[in-house]
Amino acid sequence: MKKILSLLVVAVLMLGMMSMSASAVRDLVYTAQYGSAVIDGVYEDAWQTYGSEWTEIDLPHDGTKDDVATARAKMMHDDNLIYFFVEITDATLANSEDLDLTAMDQFEIYLDEDACKDVAYCEVSYQLGMCLNGEVREGTNAPETGAAANVKEFKVGTSADGYTLEFSVAPFNGIPAPDKAIGLEFMYNNCDEAGTFLGADRWNVDTNAGDTAPWQAPECWGELYCAAYVEPEVEAPVEGDAPVDAETPVTADAGIVVAAVVMAAAAAVVCKKH
Repeated sequence: MKKILSLLVVAVLMLGMMSMSASAVRDLVYTAQYGSAVIDGVYEDAWQTYGSEWTEIDLPHDGTKDDVATARAKMMHDDNLIYFFVEITDATLANSEDLDLTAMDQFEIYLDEDACKDVAYCEVSYQLGMCLNGEVREGTNAPETGAAANVKEFKVGTSADGYTLEFSVAPFNGIPAPDKAIGLEFMYNNCDEAGTFLGADRWNVDTNAGDTAPWQAPECWGELYCAAYVEPEVEAPVEGDAPVDAETPVTADAGIVVAAVVMAAAAAVVCKKH
């Protein structure tokens, strides 16, 4: 009897640990503001005006963080596309033409348009690897094929200590309504110059705490919302300011001069008649 009770206690503890593992997420939510970008790999004014805040991709896959690489991203969207701008610092760039795509440094994005949070990939959930050489690698676990074609533009830029990535994605189901979340996850897969794996940093998924790895399932991904368009505010004129017409306005002094000339001309006509 004692043995049975002991087994039951162990089973309950194991179930509790499994439950904790499945819920050990950061619950990160990102709201992309409305705006459009020119895809050129350069951080232009549009990202400062319309882009939302930077978000860090800083959770090491094994709990051990080194100083070799860091990554952060920001997003915005318009009626058709979601725009991404990524800044990466990396002391060991794996971008040789001799390397296979899977051995290259790549920034991975994961989108789950149904936000299913399931233990397996859902109907419209997919993984895209944005490689340093400008190519897009589609993940093999997703049921959707052709997701790489959703990337409409992709440019790689350089910086003093790494590189930038700028790209746009057209979701299968279009831009979601402002109150509808879609699943989102990021991962930076870092290798050395020879293509040897060094580590992977995630956004919301904490595999060291028991989360399911992002490439396995969307169960522990974060969420993305696309904010509604907001009409730009127009500054009201300051009280006392005169409206500006297309033609040059007549000033008060000029008006007096014109009136005097008209009166003088009229007087001359009267005098001539007499």
